Amino acid sequence: MERYKIVVFGIILLMIGACKKNDEKSAGGTPQIERIRLLNPAKKDSTFTAALPGTQLVIEGKNIGGVVKIYFNDVEAWFNPVYNTDRHMIVTIPKYAPTAANQPEVKSKIRMVTTHGEVSYDFTLTPPDPIITSINNENTIPGQEMTILGESLFQVQSITFPGNRVVTEFSVSAAGNQILVKVPADLRIESGILTVTTKFGSANSAGVINKVAGEGMISNFSQASQIAWGVFNWGYFGGIVTNNASLFPNNREHYLQNIFGGIDANNSNWYEGNRSGNFTRFKVFNTFTAGDPAASYALKFEMNTIEPWKAGVCLLRFNDAYAHRWMPYLTAANKSFSTGNTWQTITVPLSEFKTSEGKGNAAVTLGNIVAADGT
Repeated sequence: MERYKIVVFGIILLMIGACKKNDEKSAGGTPQIERIRLLNPAKKDSTFTAALPGTQLVIEGKNIGGVVKIYFNDVEAWFNPVYNTDRHMIVTIPKYAPTAANQPEVKSKIRMVTTHGEVSYDFTLTPPDPIITSINNENTIPGQEMTILGESLFQVQSITFPGNRVVTEFSVSAAGNQILVKVPADLRIESGILTVTTKFGSANSAGVINKVAGEGMISNFSQASQIAWGVFNWGYFGGIVTNNASLFPNNREHYLQNIFGGIDANNSNWYEGNRSGNFTRFKVFNTFTAGDPAASYALKFEMNTIEPWKAGVCLLRFNDAYAHRWMPYLTAANKSFSTGNTWQTITVPLSEFKTSEGKGNAAVTLGNIVAADGT
């Protein structure tokens, strides 16, 4: 047993000696950064002077072993010291390191601190492209405030609404993730893409906004005799069509009011108690490709809740085959969904509609949902 102890001790001595020798080699001179490249071997011969936050880089130089800390624009980056040698270092730029977009006076520097000195290197962090992730109410009425949510919404210069209506007055959050802007008063029924333009790029909404009529519209609950752009298609039962602004303000013309409270768990009479919306068969598309992916299309509607929604299932149904069991409270904070008595756009991809009352196979193509004649 004593013999094994001596052998192990000898191995430890050898390992300590080797590490000490390597440290001495790393500490042999002033650290220098010579160039920066991507980790991708196919691009190892390319030198970079700028990169996006979140990019993984290889720093090459001399005497850069023994790195203790490394900073990108004064934000410390994590690294694995195993991949740090006297000539190389692998590191990922922190995702939230500042750029000229959110800190115009940023120094654009890498600062490397080693056991034997430190070095700085000029390197620009490229601002990420702005992104619009959602709009609180895509059909916000003209003159009312719209909330645009996204990422990298810094140094915004303008917001363009349909009809090339350019707005330059708005407020942007310090985090660059929210814009509050008033919808132009003269934007009536013209729909189109919304564009946010910043100093570093532009971002478009995922779909059209201000969609109140036209192809793809199921209903705006107004008759053509009431307003020129009315699209009715309602089945006249299961809910209350009204334009009572005192209950749900800031809506265009008419809306469908449903009441879901006080329903017995075994009551399946969906047509009772104003708790459903039913529509006649009508043509949704004049032309369409049945083989298009269902995930490329979505059902959209605006919703306004007076009280929080905490239980029950809202069954969204297309034809007799496909349905979606919509229960947004399941993923909401505290398992309670509420729009706070404001109108909010809801988006449900058609790929989330399933057979067997929403419990079976998901729709794969648009043809699963829309009939051959476009209805």
